[in-house]
Amino acid sequence: MRALILLLDGVDEAADLKEVIEDYVCTELVPAGHPIVVTSRPEGVRLRLYKRNFVIMNLEPLSKEQQQAAIRMQLEESAFFNHLSQFSEIRQMHDKLYVTSAFPREADRLALEARKLPDRFLLDETPDAGYNPEMRNHNVHGTVCQRREAAAVAPQSEFLRELHRRWAASGLLREIDVALAHLDDFADDAAIEDAMGRVYLPAGPAASEDARLGLKLAKLLTKRRRNALLLDEAPPPAGQWSASSLWAEIMARTDEMYEIAELYKDRFDRLLRLLYARIGQRTDLEFHVSRWDPKTRREERTRLTSLMTCALKDPIRVHEKALDDYQGRFADGAPPEACVADLVRARAILSDASRFQQLCDELEKGVREELNGEVLTLRLVRGKNKFRTLDPSHFRNILLNLLLLITTRDGKTMRLLCEVELNHIFVLQYNMVAHAHEHYDFFRSHLKDYENELAVSIDFMLETRIRVFEEVGKTPVLLSLLILVLGALEKPGAKATLPSSIYELYTCAMDAAIANSLDTSTLGAAEASGAISPIELAKSMLRRIATANMLAQRRTFSLERHVLETLAPHPDELRLWRQLLHTCSNGASSPVPLVKVLAFGRQTGEFQFKHLSFQEALFVQAITRREADAFWQTDKVAAARLNDAFYTNTFRIGEGCLGHALGRQRPTWSFAHELLISGHADRGLARLHRLLPRSVSLASLTLPLNPSGDAASDFSVPISEDGPSPFWMLPSLPAPLNQSFRSARVLGAGKARVLCVRRYLVTSPLDARGTPEPWVALEPGGSQHAALPAAWFEAETGAIGLEFGCVASDEATDGAGGEDGEDGDSSSLPSSRSGSTTASATRQDSAALESDHVILRKHTQITFDQGADTPMLLQTLSLLPTDPLRLEELSVPELHALLAQLLPGSSAAGFVSSAAAGFISSSAAGFVSSVSDAYSNPFASLARFTGAAGYLEVLLLPEAARASERL
Repeated sequence: MRALILLLDGVDEAADLKEVIEDYVCTELVPAGHPIVVTSRPEGVRLRLYKRNFVIMNLEPLSKEQQQAAIRMQLEESAFFNHLSQFSEIRQMHDKLYVTSAFPREADRLALEARKLPDRFLLDETPDAGYNPEMRNHNVHGTVCQRREAAAVAPQSEFLRELHRRWAASGLLREIDVALAHLDDFADDAAIEDAMGRVYLPAGPAASEDARLGLKLAKLLTKRRRNALLLDEAPPPAGQWSASSLWAEIMARTDEMYEIAELYKDRFDRLLRLLYARIGQRTDLEFHVSRWDPKTRREERTRLTSLMTCALKDPIRVHEKALDDYQGRFADGAPPEACVADLVRARAILSDASRFQQLCDELEKGVREELNGEVLTLRLVRGKNKFRTLDPSHFRNILLNLLLLITTRDGKTMRLLCEVELNHIFVLQYNMVAHAHEHYDFFRSHLKDYENELAVSIDFMLETRIRVFEEVGKTPVLLSLLILVLGALEKPGAKATLPSSIYELYTCAMDAAIANSLDTSTLGAAEASGAISPIELAKSMLRRIATANMLAQRRTFSLERHVLETLAPHPDELRLWRQLLHTCSNGASSPVPLVKVLAFGRQTGEFQFKHLSFQEALFVQAITRREADAFWQTDKVAAARLNDAFYTNTFRIGEGCLGHALGRQRPTWSFAHELLISGHADRGLARLHRLLPRSVSLASLTLPLNPSGDAASDFSVPISEDGPSPFWMLPSLPAPLNQSFRSARVLGAGKARVLCVRRYLVTSPLDARGTPEPWVALEPGGSQHAALPAAWFEAETGAIGLEFGCVASDEATDGAGGEDGEDGDSSSLPSSRSGSTTASATRQDSAALESDHVILRKHTQITFDQGADTPMLLQTLSLLPTDPLRLEELSVPELHALLAQLLPGSSAAGFVSSAAAGFISSSAAGFVSSVSDAYSNPFASLARFTGAAGYLEVLLLPEAARASERL
């Protein structure tokens, strides 16, 4: 027997028998000399039992080759996985090139990442002020470019005139209409490309360019038709949605822009050459890039120069970009094409980090030259620093929009918007060789219609999904879930719902597993009868069972003791469970989705979820749906959940969504009298810190100002002669400080004023922890209170963390002449107020100076809240039922009185009056409608009145809550 290696896989999933098994292994099997391998989650076993006789190891993440092998085994070939994998590799290589080859000096990298660039397209460079109407392209007459009706037939610009002549001669526009006639208005890009591939064009030097632009026009025409159908617009007159009509429209709207661009493009190029001369950089240095083209299966060689002046942007893209990005920006009748800022373009390519910085400096300064009686001025309008704000591919460059001002001899001034892209050759070369843009375009095409109602940018969506992929691919369980999701995406007609978090990954994978497991004939019959979908019923059933298991902290559950008790109040779900178990008696090994049958008889059964993480993920879903309020019922219960090792993976899965959900359930959290474990990476204070980001529904948060997490004990802080001694940090907030709360006060600080505080500000996307500011003293707020500086809650600064410290020195003590130290020595500690003395070492009830330590007494705490009206609001909230109120269950006077309670002050009175129509209708839809008439963003306005954005959801139906998000 000793030649046999025993393997116990997943001891942590043995539920009630876990400790029995551990004891048997350590006291029976090991002393008997049996070689044994035990696997478990780190938090699932008592590691102390294994330290003497076992070698404890952590599993290495799956390698890229192992990930690819698993994908191929399950899916054969997955386009999504291939693009995800290659895109992830491109990101990593860009990061490596950045620090090793392109910008090896840290000083250069820090300078680039810290470079802030303006946005003068905005008035006062602030979004609230609106857009600057001067920042648009002018025509040759010195006014904003307008639509030129005659250009629909005979354009004045040479660029459009030549295109129009060629297309008329080749019949391209007619061929586009013929090719699209066989496609519907919802045809995808692949179908359009296939149809246009059969279009015949006469051979010639411009044939390939005409084919490229013809394909773009065909795609734009299909997009316009599709949008018209989605918006339910009236059918257009005959021939309006033809290639000829669309091309005529584009020429009319862009002709004046191309006319001035043709006149002054050479002047723009000349000014760039002057800037190159300033920094001593040649413009004709050559670089060659060789890359493999998978379409032609040939190696292509591209010649680049240190200054590349590009051709004018094509008019089809100009028109599409104008409608997508600038439609409605101005109401003066000028076409949105006048806002396009990159009709005239250039690319600067440098191989030296210092020259890169110098050229950027010169472009920021601008340049002025007089030429043939004209004055040419080049000014910076806007900059996008992709060293500071990375895009999903981590391709780093700087994009500058410049304004070319032309003042003629007769005093007329014209404006032309131009663009310069600054690249380092090593970075650009790799980006081209890796075909990074092709992978980026793949995801853009699959994600373009996803979450449009939330107006989420494609870049942000892709960035979050790539990060999830990089984490998921290293863990076998998560990779198996990803394979399940990718398999669903490969099905015809599947919507691209790549998960943006681990929670979304579990949700997508479990949805796919449930849909695959349920009998399709049953599904069809249920839907035909108008009943709730079996899939939704199964999800609700599984969430309910998972919730009962998690609250009871059990892994295995029985039919008679647990399932029947949990599902008895829900007969539809109990009926579905029994129906699924009936198939088990017919030989099905896994009749219930996600659930493993351990034992099954006529009246008994024992089950467990196939993986504990399924149970945990379903529990997270239940919490977010307010189906498990017992989990966070009181502050005492909440503190116990934060400390409990059993819920470690629950909080990991729910990271990013649990905080908001728990804040909606109870907007006030106070841990001032609770013990939170400190010094542990996954429990107590550390778990709370990870829970806070995006907990925007949280209205009040109270924490013990004690590094041990124990509010009921004193603690001492050693005093340093070099400055304040840090002792407590809050590394994360629901959002930047000014968006999270309105104020913060420290209870128990007294008049000793030995406490000081500093913020951590985000200055770079690579600086996740933030950069600390100088220390400031707390502002006195009463005999036992002190406050954080009020200015910190008024302006946007990007503060993501706070740190507290103690100071007590001879220089910081108060003088004898006054209570606040008017006659004493001034402190070296900066003050948030106008006074000079900011800290003292006098003994108080809450803080004392002993030798070289400051003793902070127990129950010293900090409270963040939403403002002065919050306490009253919290008192009235206790009157509300736990479940969300349904508007139709309340009379109009009751609704009026309730809202008046929740919204104290004159602003509330105006709101109640303006929403009267909604109250009278006694419907959620009417309520939301009336509110939307009163305020452009009604729920944000309400948040200002109440001081807590999450409270309104207590009053609304689920449908109304979803409508509020859209508003």
